[in-house]
Amino acid sequence: AGSSTLVHITCKMRTLTKRQRFMRSAQKIPGLVAYYPLNDSVSTNAINYALANLSATGSNTDVGINQAGRLGRAYNFNGTSSLILVTSNVVNLSVFTYLALIYVTTINVINTIRGDTKGSGTRAPQFRVNASNNLELLEQGVASIGSSTGTVSADTWTLVAVSYDSSGVYTFYINGVPSGTGTNLRAFDFGDLWIGQSTNASELFNGNIQHFVNINRAL
Repeated sequence: AGSSTLVHITCKMRTLTKRQRFMRSAQKIPGLVAYYPLNDSVSTNAINYALANLSATGSNTDVGINQAGRLGRAYNFNGTSSLILVTSNVVNLSVFTYLALIYVTTINVINTIRGDTKGSGTRAPQFRVNASNNLELLEQGVASIGSSTGTVSADTWTLVAVSYDSSGVYTFYINGVPSGTGTNLRAFDFGDLWIGQSTNASELFNGNIQHFVNINRAL
């Protein structure tokens, strides 16, 4: 069921590039909270296509690579200062699925996809590519919850996702295929959402991110 849901969401992302068309179709993705295409021509504003009045602000983030024949423009993260900030608790959910299309340019280092402003050691969820190039979910600055069995390669567009349910069951997906599952129940705390950064300055994302999706249920 999880893989088929990912296929459905991916199809929506590929075909729905206009806000009004996506808004009409958003109800077909159960539990959709936020969808940031991250392909706007103005890089300082990332518009949420799922909920009104839930915008995001970019910092030192420029529209980067044009992936011809694929999904067009993406946001480039320089690995030192780039981030997207979402100041809303609507996306702060203890049961969730995070999904993103990523293009990592520097591997064997930590590349954060979803971080939190709450601070190190405060139990906020962090979704990242770790230094072994596996996907990893953890309590930011506290402890790892689990990691994927598969890895992410450099200079390749990869669809990545993690889901987490109320019993602490997590599942990772790489290009729509399950890549590791386990159980590790945690009590999360939240600040504001960061895309591309954690509280550790050495864990910023290196490369391009396009399409960040937040769903309020596990797949």
